[in-house]
Amino acid sequence: MAEDSSKVVIQSRLESFFIQPINDNVTYRQEFSASVIQEDRKNPGNIIAAFEGQLVFFWSDGTPRHIIGTHPQCGFREGGLSEVQFCNISGLAQLESPEIIIADTGNHCLRKYDLLNWNITSYGGECSNDTSLNNSTNCQWTDGPLNSTSFCSPSTLQYVQSQKQILVLDTKESTNESAILVIDHDNATISTLYKADFVINDFKYHEKDNTLILASVNGSLLRVSLSEEYPMVEDIFADAGFRNHCSASINYNNVLWVKSMKAKRFMEINGLYVVSDANSRDVLLLDPHNDIYVPLSLQIKDSFAIGITDPVSLAYVDGYLYIANTLVITPSPESDRQLQINRLAMSVSPNYTVPDHCFLGCCEGEYFV
Repeated sequence: MAEDSSKVVIQSRLESFFIQPINDNVTYRQEFSASVIQEDRKNPGNIIAAFEGQLVFFWSDGTPRHIIGTHPQCGFREGGLSEVQFCNISGLAQLESPEIIIADTGNHCLRKYDLLNWNITSYGGECSNDTSLNNSTNCQWTDGPLNSTSFCSPSTLQYVQSQKQILVLDTKESTNESAILVIDHDNATISTLYKADFVINDFKYHEKDNTLILASVNGSLLRVSLSEEYPMVEDIFADAGFRNHCSASINYNNVLWVKSMKAKRFMEINGLYVVSDANSRDVLLLDPHNDIYVPLSLQIKDSFAIGITDPVSLAYVDGYLYIANTLVITPSPESDRQLQINRLAMSVSPNYTVPDHCFLGCCEGEYFV
């Protein structure tokens, strides 16, 4: 796929990366999805994905390399790769050392995977799948030693390599509050970076300008400047769709989708936001600077038949956008009982621009292919 210096280029068809049939003896109804997808930093070009209670390392062709944990059972157990149990993995942080920190959301704690010894141990918080730990009185965001902290529902993790810090998103479901916490890995301490009186679904930290990008439960993507004494919060898409476009091309339905989106996960690729949207059950391509608000399913062939069906998590690796979908698993033999990850060849050139007169409709084939 040739890359242009000023374009976003999208392949017109999804391809399947991984399909795993569920065992025939499934006797319950539950939604399965890959809650996290990341590039394997120790093996660039390869993929790590978390499926509820299981961590799977893939080769670049979609072949599983090794599997950690039991699936789909939810529980807590430490030990070797075939013995360990998780309960809803929803965050990973790959460190410089041969270690991966795992957000074990259902067990209210962080776990550590030692890649040299191939075993899993507790890292932070008291691990237990006791649902009462979701109560705000049982999980306190207190600065101090990591071994004395408690988590409610830790999820997204981000490793800041220059500071050797791990950022943790934690949410108190009983009070609808979230916080971004900072773990000093070398000193085993934890502190609070930012608290919100609303639920945060996902976040990204920009070290260069000391800002947070938050996906709030209300749907907005918010930019939070931490350099001020009182952090400033800005809705990134507050002015969506108010620039001039060629009249034949403007699709106000797309703008309305942005206004009503419920961002579950998001990522940034050279200024383009890629969002898994719970409201439209689609992947949205969003750029507030160029007024681009595009449902990805409209740009590719057979998107719903092949794999954009309520996307959950996203990753961008070696020119491919990876999309993990939610599929409903039922005991019926007629049901579509699969775990599924698809990928789409896509390039986003740095500092790409779209002319003021241009929206996707009038520039199709010119800026988006």
